[in-house]
Amino acid sequence: MNIGYMWEKLHGAMYSLIGSGELKDRLYYACEMLAVYDDDTNKVPDEIINEFREITDLIEKAEPIGNEGKIRAAINSMDDVEAGVVAKKILSMYDQITRRMDPLKND
Repeated sequence: MNIGYMWEKLHGAMYSLIGSGELKDRLYYACEMLAVYDDDTNKVPDEIINEFREITDLIEKAEPIGNEGKIRAAINSMDDVEAGVVAKKILSMYDQITRRMDPLKND
């Protein structure tokens, strides 16, 4: 997986976070964007991967109820403060990866 692909996923997640609606709904769509990221992290800096794994660990620990999926279950189990912390982690990852991107080369 290359850093450019992760940037694309984080960029999409940021668009979800800044949209309209309740924070938890926006966070759900942002996490959906990140859930499709393949964890082959050979070109992504460790500090970004560590934050990414913290988010995926939160999502993985929730048990779905009824027809809700794991991501929705995780978001529903969070209070507004926890949801805000996850949103800030996504922003932090996006900021870190954007600063590392070479504008002339997208590998």
